[in-house]
Amino acid sequence: MSQTEELTKITGIADVREIVTGSSYKTFTWGDDGDDLMVDMQTANMLCTIYDALRPALQTKYSDMLAESRHRFIKLVDFGWDQVRPA
Repeated sequence: MSQTEELTKITGIADVREIVTGSSYKTFTWGDDGDDLMVDMQTANMLCTIYDALRPALQTKYSDMLAESRHRFIKLVDFGWDQVRPA
């Protein structure tokens, strides 16, 4: 990571959606383990597509899970890619 790159403390799906609307990437931090994670536009779009397909009660839970921890975020990304990739 370059010294000029900005870290974003993720708070939910709104932070992920900013990547898609900005056609870029962001480096997220959770503050729980000191590790940062760079998220690209394709991954962010996949996460937003899953979020949009959920009913409102689950959307809130999903958004909270994204912001919970780096480990949980990666689990959601892995699950999402498993759903869109052919077996």
